[in-house]
Amino acid sequence: MTLADLFEMLDMDTPADFEYFEQFADLMESEEDIPFDLFYSVISEASPETMTELTGNYMEDLSNALPDDYDDLFTIVDSVQQRLLLLCENLDDSDSRRDYANELYRFRQWFHKEDGAFVDGKPCCVMDAAARARSEKFSGTEHVYDFSPSLGYELEDLSVGLGSFREINLVESEEPEEEEDSIIEESDAELN
Repeated sequence: MTLADLFEMLDMDTPADFEYFEQFADLMESEEDIPFDLFYSVISEASPETMTELTGNYMEDLSNALPDDYDDLFTIVDSVQQRLLLLCENLDDSDSRRDYANELYRFRQWFHKEDGAFVDGKPCCVMDAAARARSEKFSGTEHVYDFSPSLGYELEDLSVGLGSFREINLVESEEPEEEEDSIIEESDAELN
């Protein structure tokens, strides 16, 4: 696959065109083998706001598609979602964008891993099992799922750059104390 092929698949001309949920879903769910450098190129110019929205919406949609009674799998998806959203906060920084892309790509690889799940005893990837579970909610046809092969997803330690923290004022001003004193005096007067 070339970058031009990937852009065509996602209906894009440049990385700046990556802005729609369908593009994000196609990037994550395409069965094509997408090398990391092409994957990164696609998301390299999307705004932090766009990536935050697309990431949150996609992961939420995936969480809603998971079959009930698979808390461990839900926890994995939720943890990855939180991690990705935290990384989205600093996408203006090239190192943070690369960290985000690495984490998203690693999740995509896990999502597509053969034999990551079983549906009715037949091996498939987590993505296919989630798609089956999503359709089950509409069709009413029940299946037996086993996600145990995919529950070993390793969440790496997340280091957050100091730039992601905001300054808070720990010194109290005189005005709040005066307001507190008047509230206390009013409460005392009401009691008497």
